[in-house]
Amino acid sequence: TVTGSAQAIAQSAITGAGFTVGTISQSFSNTVAAGNILSQNPGGGTSAIAGSPVNLEISRGIRGDLNVDGTVDIGDIGILSEEWLGTPVLADIEPDSGDGTVNFADFAVLAANWALSRRASSAEWSA
Repeated sequence: TVTGSAQAIAQSAITGAGFTVGTISQSFSNTVAAGNILSQNPGGGTSAIAGSPVNLEISRGIRGDLNVDGTVDIGDIGILSEEWLGTPVLADIEPDSGDGTVNFADFAVLAANWALSRRASSAEWSA
């Protein structure tokens, strides 16, 4: 299984095992770091024909972690404000595909995930 691995390592492992890298998709995750594998299909340990594709889902990290530093913080607010009602590059985060503008809905998503990010950070520090 390549789940949890960095994308480059996963792709190398897949081709090294005699398979091809299939479709690559991306999703947000509050538990898997950006750039790492969320899931694969077929799953690890599953029988498959040599040369067949293995599809990968890559983590985009925490929804709202626009500067990809592992937390939703003031730096992300800065990016959101720079893109406010303009042409979004990073901050159009609601829903997954966005709606084409950076607006209050994006801020609400960022605020909600800020709280989740803070709880995750606190849990790590107290562990």
